[in-house]
Amino acid sequence: MEYNCFLHSKCAVVEVICGPMFSGKTEKLIRRMMVAKIACKKILLFKPVIDNRCVADKIISHSKQSMFAKTVKSSKDIENICKKNMYDIDVIGIDEVQFFDFNIINIIKKLSSMNINIVASGLDQDYLGNSFGPMGELLAIADKVSKQYAVCISCGSTATKTQRLVCKNYKEKKKRNTNNIFIGSKKNYEPRCKLCYNNKYD
Repeated sequence: MEYNCFLHSKCAVVEVICGPMFSGKTEKLIRRMMVAKIACKKILLFKPVIDNRCVADKIISHSKQSMFAKTVKSSKDIENICKKNMYDIDVIGIDEVQFFDFNIINIIKKLSSMNINIVASGLDQDYLGNSFGPMGELLAIADKVSKQYAVCISCGSTATKTQRLVCKNYKEKKKRNTNNIFIGSKKNYEPRCKLCYNNKYD
């Protein structure tokens, strides 16, 4: 069994699981939540509505592990749901946290101060290599950071970057050129090492 810091802490812990695409972030989040459930902790799992790659009420890893989750539009929705269930939550999981607004930082701080443990997973860098959404601030307040790595598709070394790929469809390519957020999977993105990565379309 993998060590879970919030099972052994007297106060609430904020853990952030980060890394490039295909590094096992969601899989690790699911493992964290499953261990908490086995330990008789009351859990609640969230995902952003923008992540429409799989069914609405589940998070699913690339290795096909899955877990039921509440789909929400904004960080405020997470706060409202938690207020209604305040005495029935020990651990909150948040997948694809980079897609939430910056208010997610304040909400995580507030929930943590109420002795609720938080495990959030997401991309620490966007396809340009910059901090993705609220991830920079979230990493700064985290009690524990679990950095995940993938395998570089080009050379087989350790990948820390996410490469956005050229799209043959002109309309889709134009949309991606003007939008930092583009939901995609293996046909749209690849994990790359620093040497094989470039911040333009490959």
